[in-house]
Amino acid sequence: MSRMWRVQRRAFADEQRRRDHWHERLRVAYHESGHAIANHGAGVERISIDGPPPGGNPNLAGYCTGRTAHIGVWARLVCSLAGEAADEVFFTRPHGEWTDDRIDAWLIARDIDRDHVTETTAKAWSAAGELVVQHRQALERLALHLVDAGEMSGAEVDAVLGDLRPPQG
Repeated sequence: MSRMWRVQRRAFADEQRRRDHWHERLRVAYHESGHAIANHGAGVERISIDGPPPGGNPNLAGYCTGRTAHIGVWARLVCSLAGEAADEVFFTRPHGEWTDDRIDAWLIARDIDRDHVTETTAKAWSAAGELVVQHRQALERLALHLVDAGEMSGAEVDAVLGDLRPPQG
């Protein structure tokens, strides 16, 4: 194997890793922006694609925190699924694996109606998908800002989204 070939191969591998990393950052930005769109009416505190929240799950690639204490349980359920809805709308990523968001959604749905968790989750999934599609341009705008910034405060999110208010359900 010639030295030139090894150098070219290493350069190609490095470029592929950079592309894969950028694509994953973009996917996480769209995912977290889905949560932010759903939570925008209540108020987003911080959104990040630069790792887990302080003291949070170290496996998370990003997070979106908001003032959810005063919103209804249904809005919290839709918000918990909006990130995965964005994954499916923008990246056709299959929905169904047991992520932290899905577990949170299941627990919230169980609090709403213990006897109909699957049906409640399915209705919330549909509502989250409609929300993402309805606010697709705003979500895309926020995701692209987030890819560049890495992390944004609630005020920065508000500046990007303006007076967008998701419909209350």
